[in-house]
Amino acid sequence: MTELTKEYAVALFSLGLERGMTDSYADSLDTVLECIKAEPEYLDLLSSPGISGKERAELFCTAFEGKIEEDVMSFVSLLCETGRIRGFEKSVSEYKALLDASHRVSAARVVSTVPLTDDEITRIKEKLEVQSGNTVHISCEIDPSLIGGIMIEIDGKVIDGSIRRRLQEVKEVISK
Repeated sequence: MTELTKEYAVALFSLGLERGMTDSYADSLDTVLECIKAEPEYLDLLSSPGISGKERAELFCTAFEGKIEEDVMSFVSLLCETGRIRGFEKSVSEYKALLDASHRVSAARVVSTVPLTDDEITRIKEKLEVQSGNTVHISCEIDPSLIGGIMIEIDGKVIDGSIRRRLQEVKEVISK
């Protein structure tokens, strides 16, 4: 399902590029995603095997008519009709990744053992922007199991400067 959700996202993004509406499509996708997250039962209804695919698509169109872009309406209707609406959130994530890449934006996840100061976050952000050539948005998390140091995930890469990793490396050397 993951590969298929990515293909759907790529197809919608390509259409958005062709029509110059990638940001507008993203807004429409967010509108639908917010609704689904706010009312999880709605996703159950749209994926119910007891309702025909055509009826599920019609229910969706009735609820969102005039509220989202037509191409996004068709996209989500197709997911409803084919029984793939449960992959919608993953498709939205894939779409957003494509949108960020087109805008040269990278999302970085910084994990540390203690909260970072604003100055530390700014310095990390600046270094990541120089390294990636993109604008970087940082989200910070706390994980005491790192023991010390930080771990950064950006653009599918992991920069692990944690003490836990260093101790693991020492353990591997000793056990050989």
